[in-house]
Amino acid sequence: MTHAKLNSRIDALEQKRTAMFDKLAGYDHAALNKKPSAEAWSAIQTLEHMMAVEMAAISYVKKKSLDRSAARKTGVKEWFRSLMLDNYLRSPKKFPAPSSVVPVLTQASLHDVQKQWNSARTDMRETIAGMPEELLEHGWFKHPAVGMLNFKQMLTFMEAHYDRHENQVWRTLRAVA
Repeated sequence: MTHAKLNSRIDALEQKRTAMFDKLAGYDHAALNKKPSAEAWSAIQTLEHMMAVEMAAISYVKKKSLDRSAARKTGVKEWFRSLMLDNYLRSPKKFPAPSSVVPVLTQASLHDVQKQWNSARTDMRETIAGMPEELLEHGWFKHPAVGMLNFKQMLTFMEAHYDRHENQVWRTLRAVA
């Protein structure tokens, strides 16, 4: 894995995110913040969750990278766990989000969420760019269900997580229309 390949993966994620925000700009504040039921998240809360997951991942990577000697190269076990996680996220099965990434805001503006997420994506790029290439395949991100993942696996997780919740955003907006 190289920085260029990881940047290409981040670029693809960014293109999806930009296209989604462009479409969401056509919705008013009330629709974006309306929950289809008491237990469900609004579209904005779902976006907040998506962003919080990325922010938590990079925060963990930054903390873990303070002691670069502690990270170990990932292998078949992590590859298999990453594959299982990807398949699970692409399935219709529901599971609870960790409390640290459950949305807390009841009302937020699309602009504010987008601005904060822009900052998180910049932080992600800078964090990965600051890692020596020979360490890119080491375990830097600890997923709560599957354990340590390298950057490629982390981005695979983020893509599947993004896709899952982007679909949720559109379902939510259809439900509250």
